[in-house]
Amino acid sequence: MHYYMYDMGRFAFGAVTPVTKAALCHPMWPLFGTAFGRAAAAYGELLGRATSRHAPPDLDLTAIAAAHRLGQVTLRVVADRPFGRLLHLQASRPGARPPMLVVNPLSGHFSSLFEDFYGALLTEFDVYIAEWADAREVPLAAGRFGLDDQIDYVGEFIDCIGAAADVVAFSQATVPALAAAALRAQSGNKPHLRSLTLIAGPIDVRINPNALNRFINGHPLAWFERNLVAEVPFYYGGARRRVFPGYLQINAYISASFEDQIGAHIGFVDNLIRGDSGGVRAHREFYDRFLAVMDLPAEFFADMMRRVFRETHLPRGKMKVGGRCVAPESLRRTRLMTVEAGQDDLAAPGQTHAAHDICTGLPAAMRRQLTVDQAGHLGLIQGRHWRSRVFPELKAFLRNHG
Repeated sequence: MHYYMYDMGRFAFGAVTPVTKAALCHPMWPLFGTAFGRAAAAYGELLGRATSRHAPPDLDLTAIAAAHRLGQVTLRVVADRPFGRLLHLQASRPGARPPMLVVNPLSGHFSSLFEDFYGALLTEFDVYIAEWADAREVPLAAGRFGLDDQIDYVGEFIDCIGAAADVVAFSQATVPALAAAALRAQSGNKPHLRSLTLIAGPIDVRINPNALNRFINGHPLAWFERNLVAEVPFYYGGARRRVFPGYLQINAYISASFEDQIGAHIGFVDNLIRGDSGGVRAHREFYDRFLAVMDLPAEFFADMMRRVFRETHLPRGKMKVGGRCVAPESLRRTRLMTVEAGQDDLAAPGQTHAAHDICTGLPAAMRRQLTVDQAGHLGLIQGRHWRSRVFPELKAFLRNHG
């Protein structure tokens, strides 16, 4: 029921806020151009952006190419499944580049949020992207999609690339990426991954538990089902599918990083009032992507709550996929790098580096741990920390072990 209530409120604000903003910005308004008038218009835009549903923007291939001097960037769909696609990004630059699969997190955001990440990787690799579907638009006839299904999709996408690949996974995606890599090594008849890079993910949330971990463990699983799961309304493609709605996810993320979010929006209002077009444009571009969120399948959400955050199956050696035990110690020829942020509100320090404790078959020379003390969660894959620390160290690690 709360899904319908949310949509009703959004539709109501969607009808009112554009009219209000137009009135506040009209030259005929008596306070137009005054300090008060500019402030009123700025807060009107802020309210409108906060209450509207942001459509998922497409990947801006032209912007990626220009920002990283890549010539022309093309995109094609390699595999298309009901709950995910394998995309191939390719830059028109001379010379062969090793394939790298980027496993996006199924945690609410669309691929367009990570353009800076893809662009930098394209300078060194032939980039493939595991992209997930918005459950709100997946017909009920497509069936269910849980954590096991995501792991299977990752394994299938690796097979589609057709060569031993480098794999990098961020946030939630670190768990299925590590599980898929281990199952691949256990099979004994497939090429091993060249490398696996895990960035800011919940490999073992028993380590240094944060506010998010305490909140999840402080509520019974039935509470999440009762309060955070809803049925998709009849006017969407996935009508009647049970989901964890995107609007609840974004609220949870903003609550976890409340001070940072308030600071960013106060800065946006200040820039609007002062007429700083560069700061305004950067804020709009980022939050158009950040606030565009997808719904997650309810069974996937339940799996993450129980198997990853509550019962920690992977680090305890209890994870099974389709009856197969996942054995990370079977990784023996895949280089492993883990990256953490010292200021991460979602994946606390130590939780990602824990992958080294369970991948016991790898010698020390094939491992690397990197902690960026001043970075936050998203700062590990975009912005100055990504460009100046994470990406250079990732390149060096892969080159030195090529």
